[in-house]
Amino acid sequence: MFHIALSVSRAPLAVLIVGSVLQTIFVDGSNANCPGSGTLGDPYCTIQTAINASVNGDTIEVAPGTYVENLNLAGKSISIESRDGKLATIIDGSAAGAVVTASASETFALDGFTIRNGSASSGGGVNCILCTVTLTNSTVSGNSAVIEGGGLFVVFGSLTIENSTISGNSASSYGGGVSSYGSTAAITNATIVGNSVSGYAGGVSNYGGTVTITQCTISGNSAGLGGASYTIFGSTTNIKNSILWGDSPNEVVGANVSFSDIQGGHWGTGNINLDPKFLDAAVDDFRLACDSPCLDVGDPAVNVSPFDFEGDDRVVDGDSDGTATPDMGSDEFDALWSLNGPPVVGSPVSFTAQAPPAQSGNVALVFVSLGNGAASDGVKVPASGGQRLYIDLGFLFGLWSGLPAPVRQVTLSACPGSTTAPVTIPSGTNVGLRIFYAGFTVDGFGAVPSVTPTHSFVTQ
Repeated sequence: MFHIALSVSRAPLAVLIVGSVLQTIFVDGSNANCPGSGTLGDPYCTIQTAINASVNGDTIEVAPGTYVENLNLAGKSISIESRDGKLATIIDGSAAGAVVTASASETFALDGFTIRNGSASSGGGVNCILCTVTLTNSTVSGNSAVIEGGGLFVVFGSLTIENSTISGNSASSYGGGVSSYGSTAAITNATIVGNSVSGYAGGVSNYGGTVTITQCTISGNSAGLGGASYTIFGSTTNIKNSILWGDSPNEVVGANVSFSDIQGGHWGTGNINLDPKFLDAAVDDFRLACDSPCLDVGDPAVNVSPFDFEGDDRVVDGDSDGTATPDMGSDEFDALWSLNGPPVVGSPVSFTAQAPPAQSGNVALVFVSLGNGAASDGVKVPASGGQRLYIDLGFLFGLWSGLPAPVRQVTLSACPGSTTAPVTIPSGTNVGLRIFYAGFTVDGFGAVPSVTPTHSFVTQ
């Protein structure tokens, strides 16, 4: 049997409340029995209703859908999580105010949402005053602020951003993407792109606080000064293992930068000034190509997250030199895949693979997904939102000549080339394609002399 071990990188906010029983409250906008009662069988129809019914320490689980709401935490310290991830679960502010507003020392977490179309004087996406907010596995996009913090605005509080995208937000004075005022902010594995401000810091502004930016990709932002980052005198901004490229009119003002790729150069240990070779920045694909100079040149002493922004393993020996060191930026390079058109049952679809250096000859295994979201032998695979997939290679090799077998095996070419191959999805399937790259080599007799698993990838 084909074994997959699945773990979910989701940590609900835990607060001990004496005399209270913490609970999970359910929300599903498609429930016809509005307003609902918040149970699994009769969920609330809106997120705000669930917030109002919650107590400190509760978890709110939100089903897929678009929720046109302007949320107010109303003094609650809670965790709000989507069930199926940010692509399926959208909170739309309808330009009627900030999408999420918090204050009064609230501590809350948002996990797995797209936060869009908010508009406020400050903090169009998230407005946090005297509070603590953690944003994970989410996208904050297309929000605006009259003054500062088009995407997120935190005042005299604490902000944590992990494995998220901040894009296409705008403001007039400070921080098109993120504005931190007198606060502590830690931004890790984030992609901050295409934000704009007339004044300072298209990407991230720091006024009177401490901001740490680690393993991030900041690109295509614009400002009057400090396209990527601007730090007001007296603040501290530390940027590590990151890529700041293609921002205008310049990249960074007033920050301490190390082991990062900075367009135009910047003082600091380990910094470079080389085209990072994004896979396709024109279509917002900021993954690294196999010959990127940002592979394996980050600071190994930095306590990096075990996964990159896609959920891929970090740290990986991306340049195949025998030593695994973190890459710069939010992406940890391994094998790159793309599908050339949507898969259709009974028709060929091509996928393109770009292998790590010195790994030509490795084999890609292509499995077909069934209608229930399972792999070709019926084992469930993850869909999105920080979930992980692992292949038990010992069992996998036992299937090599048996059933269920991969629908195709493809030998990869060397970097910087790519391999394109057609795959026909058999009848009886109705979802799509999963590509599993196990990173092993087979000899001419089909044996497996050495196993070096490097990557497992899931796509639709």
